[in-house]
Amino acid sequence: SRVHAVVNLAGEIDAVLNYHISPTYYKLFLGGTPETLPDRYRIASPLTYVSADDPPVLTLIGGEDDRLPQAELLDAALKDVGVPHTLIVVPGALHYLDRIVDFAKDGPVWEFLDRQLRGGR
Repeated sequence: SRVHAVVNLAGEIDAVLNYHISPTYYKLFLGGTPETLPDRYRIASPLTYVSADDPPVLTLIGGEDDRLPQAELLDAALKDVGVPHTLIVVPGALHYLDRIVDFAKDGPVWEFLDRQLRGGR
């Protein structure tokens, strides 16, 4: 089996950048700092694994989320290798998912999944 589409809801993309947002958490999670364990931080970063055979990705993130620069890095990296990526920035929203997307009615998520998984039928 293979993943055919990804919906990324304010996902963390780069462990080093996340360390600077939440140093205590990442130091505990990865066992040290980016300076002391650079390979561990690289391995823990989804950005490390971007490749041309990745499925299409839809990213939704709040415009006030500290992780917005990471979403922009992902957008550039996926587009650089030719993977379709749509980045939707929700103005004024933070990192809280209830402010980013409402699955009961959010058109962009369902439209993306319909287009990728059923060919827009």
